[in-house]
Amino acid sequence: MYALVQAIGQSPFFSFIERRRVSEQSCDIIVVNVSDGTYGPHNQAGLKRTERLALCYTEQNVFPWEVRALRQDLPVTLHQNQTGESEAKSLCLYDTSWKNVQRSWTPQSFLRRILWWLRETANGTLHPNDQALERLFFHNGFQLVLPYDFLNESLTS
Repeated sequence: MYALVQAIGQSPFFSFIERRRVSEQSCDIIVVNVSDGTYGPHNQAGLKRTERLALCYTEQNVFPWEVRALRQDLPVTLHQNQTGESEAKSLCLYDTSWKNVQRSWTPQSFLRRILWWLRETANGTLHPNDQALERLFFHNGFQLVLPYDFLNESLTS
């Protein structure tokens, strides 16, 4: 967390607001304002030039880093993680597992990724045409193994 706070302090695009600890969830949170001036105030996604975000770290989560938008009226956009109805919206920054991201994750790369998400979302270019569709179901740790001829058998039955 200290390295991330340092990186925030060195970035001209992030303003440190406060650090919080949510004990019952074992979650450390850094609240920041983010603005890099790469998109206008009247963008198609409805993002504001400055957004207040919570950078959350929960060690026991499958993906320990999460970014939550603290603005209640943040529009629903592509690439947001599922949250409860009354919860802050969660930005989907990565399309791979923590195991893959962890190898190259740094506080600076994390901040760049947040800026990238905001800019690409505001410009309507976050989801390229050649990107695969997201999974219909969430990862639950189970695998379903079907016989090699399952489709043929089910179509002829």
